[in-house]
Amino acid sequence: MARLEKEVKEHNESLEMLESAKSELECKLNQIEDLTDITETAEYKDLQDKIAEKEKQLQNYGDISEYRERIREKEKELRKSLLHCEKTLAFANTEEDEKRLEALKGAKLDAVQKQADAEKVLDMLNELNMAKNDYLSDEINNKFDLVKWKLWELNKSGTYKNVCIPMVDGKSILTTKSNKGNRILGKADICCGIQKITGINAPIWLDDCESLDAENQKNIRNMVDGQLIVLIVNNEEKLKVEGK
Repeated sequence: MARLEKEVKEHNESLEMLESAKSELECKLNQIEDLTDITETAEYKDLQDKIAEKEKQLQNYGDISEYRERIREKEKELRKSLLHCEKTLAFANTEEDEKRLEALKGAKLDAVQKQADAEKVLDMLNELNMAKNDYLSDEINNKFDLVKWKLWELNKSGTYKNVCIPMVDGKSILTTKSNKGNRILGKADICCGIQKITGINAPIWLDDCESLDAENQKNIRNMVDGQLIVLIVNNEEKLKVEGK
């Protein structure tokens, strides 16, 4: 309604301006006619044309009451259309959509629950695997004198993973984190342990024995029950083979 009132106000102002312009032109024309008969002059004809133009514009506007009536009719049509839309929405059947929405909500809850159940099962499997590996570690480590086997560890993210790492003094002998002497002793211990488990006795070749001090060389000889072949690098020019 505010917009309609604004339009009516603007039309009223336009009518007033046209009426004022017409009156002003007629006044000028009357002043000219009082002085002399100049109906045939160009200025007179120009004023007549302007007056005719203003009268035509006034006729286009017509009666303001008629314009207001047209606006009211248009407003009624718009209100009628709005009422029809509101009734259509009010009587719309949304039951199926609501059922579908509830079904989707239920499916989402089921999926979340299944995910939680699956994660719980995975956690239980990890715990079972850890317990199994702890038991296996004890059983396996009994077969070795020096090496202790690490069968699982946690990632940086905290997740569990299976590994198989021989350790001496708490350090892996697969990397240079442990000293060379422990790596040599650990490998010899692994060979001896495997022979005990399988019941197979085979010669053990020990390389880099010069890296061991006298005490560790003695320890490794005591560790091996079967034949031990020791390779030592020295400054002698000829290959020397000794048996003990």
